[in-house]
Formats: sequence, C-alpha cells, structure tokens
Amino acid sequence: MEWCRQRGEAESECITLGQLAVTYKAMEQYQRALEEFEKSADICRRLKKITLLAENLQQMLLITSYYSLSSSDRIL
Repeated sequence: MEWCRQRGEAESECITLGQLAVTYKAMEQYQRALEEFEKSADICRRLKKITLLAENLQQMLLITSYYSLSSSDRIL
C-alpha cells in the first residue's frame, strides 16, 4: 500500500484494497472486509472508476445482506 501511495498509484491502491477485502471476506472477517471495500470504493469514486466502484459496492452489499451486519447504511 505504501508503495502505491508514494508513487501516486491510486488505481493500484484501489485494486490492492479490494483484494485485501476479498481475503478478509474469505477468512470470514466480514467487518474488516467491509472496511477495506469502503476504502477502495472511496478511491474509485475519486478516480471515477465506475466498474471498480460497482464491484466494491456489490461485494459490500453481499456481505451486509448475507451476514446481516449493521453497516448497510454506510454502503452508499
């Protein structure tokens, strides 16, 4: 992550955060997964990367709906 930030590679940071979130999700650490998806989504919004943003939001929705976490109001 630090490498991405130092070089201004926001899109790489976005993708890395998304992959980290996927890893947390696979480890059933859903709250941490949501946090990383949120960080990734924020960068996607800033960069106007609509496809990546949609993928992040979809994963966040799946986690919040399937696992009934109370963070659904933070998705959008």
